[in-house]
Amino acid sequence: MPYGIARHNTGVTKNPFVPQWPWADPTPRREQETNKSGTTWSDRQRCQPFQLSSRSIGKLRDTLTDTIINAKLRKNLTFEQLAEGTGPSVVYVTAALLGQHPLPAKAAKVVGQKLDLNSGEIELLKTIPLRGSIPGGVPTDPTVYRFYEMVQVYGSTLRALIHEQFGDGIVSAINFKLNITKVVDPEGGHRAVITLDGKFLPFKPF
Repeated sequence: MPYGIARHNTGVTKNPFVPQWPWADPTPRREQETNKSGTTWSDRQRCQPFQLSSRSIGKLRDTLTDTIINAKLRKNLTFEQLAEGTGPSVVYVTAALLGQHPLPAKAAKVVGQKLDLNSGEIELLKTIPLRGSIPGGVPTDPTVYRFYEMVQVYGSTLRALIHEQFGDGIVSAINFKLNITKVVDPEGGHRAVITLDGKFLPFKPF
């Protein structure tokens, strides 16, 4: 059943998050119930959007990601070009366009205009996604697997040095910044300098 119609007391309006349930109108029994502002229960209910589950939002965001990638390729735009004028970093915007973050309203509008997204798709960019870009267990994509390999080799070293220098705790992936820089390798070619900048959060006795 299509998503896109929200019932209001003045008619209908487009909304990508609201399923068209024809039986969802309030029952007549509460038509006369009013609050202090004088609005009836049905008036208030007609303006309430249906809440989708995290899984439904995740599926919608997956579909939107496909739409974004297709539009990006069609328009021959880079992620850096898409991020220009949005405010957040290119890394954050890229993650958002790949379904891992919500975009602020201004950023969503800027990106939407560049990619010719409709109003519903722009609204969807602002929703909190169901995060997790690697389904299953060990990643199989060669580029992603290298990071898994890095953690396999250096994970215990990172843990030991973090605990030695900071104490018992973790490095946050929420209060966190990521940066990727391309530099020239003196031996030829290029190197990728990847900076993981996370706040240290100590464990606290309770």
